[in-house]
Amino acid sequence: MNREEIAIKVDEELGELMKERGIRLEDIEKVIAQSEEAGDYLYNADEDKYLAKKNLGEFTVYAGYTREDEGYILHSAYGHRVELESESE
Repeated sequence: MNREEIAIKVDEELGELMKERGIRLEDIEKVIAQSEEAGDYLYNADEDKYLAKKNLGEFTVYAGYTREDEGYILHSAYGHRVELESESE
């Protein structure tokens, strides 16, 4: 799946929250593209929702979404940054 093929609907409130969290729409596109291509996601059948994640360097992004004919509807987006250092003796 090519990222250019992905149509993602994001409501205004979630869009603002993403800005506050430093999550870009292109990050979400990468998460969804990879998870859909690999079939690597969690699926909640009761709500027909998916949860996927992708490591983008030191930033891990999570996307909660549903599928629709025209693309995807994003319901949640969050992430965390981790920088690991090795200790030398």
